[in-house]
Amino acid sequence: MNIARRVSNTELPPLTPLMARAAGLEAEGRTTRMCQEQEIQEAMMHGPLDTRGGLRGLCVQRFGKDITSIQWEGVSFSSHNGKLYLDLQDHLEPVSVAECRSGIEQAETPLDMMEFTTVEQIP
Repeated sequence: MNIARRVSNTELPPLTPLMARAAGLEAEGRTTRMCQEQEIQEAMMHGPLDTRGGLRGLCVQRFGKDITSIQWEGVSFSSHNGKLYLDLQDHLEPVSVAECRSGIEQAETPLDMMEFTTVEQIP
């Protein structure tokens, strides 16, 4: 058996001492999980739609190949017309997020988002 196969078949230890402690308490029946592993995996793949995180995730789904960087407050894109920046700082409330989401969904390219959202062209 090669080393890669042995490593992939081995359960890895928790990443932090706190995680290790929590796993130990759970194994002893002294604590209860608030959510199951499947729910965690589902949340990682399908985050909340009415947050800036949801907007960033939608950008990755729709235009991942064009993204040059993602920050808390925005997403940078590269297009044939230059660099673009989707500013998410003002999208804190669900109504604003929904409007921005609609613009991202309507756009065929990152450049098209300029028509529907607050995307800036960067010189």
